Amino acid sequence: MAHVQNLNLYSYLQLLQNLNTNDKLKLISYITESIINKKKEKNKTSLLDCYGQFLSEKDADTIIQEIYESRKFSNRDIKL
Repeated sequence: MAHVQNLNLYSYLQLLQNLNTNDKLKLISYITESIINKKKEKNKTSLLDCYGQFLSEKDADTIIQEIYESRKFSNRDIKL
């Protein structure tokens, strides 16, 4: 596998040889920035970022009770 990677890197090097110095420096900058950004993204990801979360100072039993109390039911029949 390392041999294939070395051939790929050599091919890229051959392509980049004809670039001027400023373009090479820009390319180095872009590559460095992409590596830094990927490291930051990995560190920031948590399980809670994947799902929504409900934040409240009330405990679960209080919230459940409030939901039940807010429901309004009627005994009338609905005729369609």
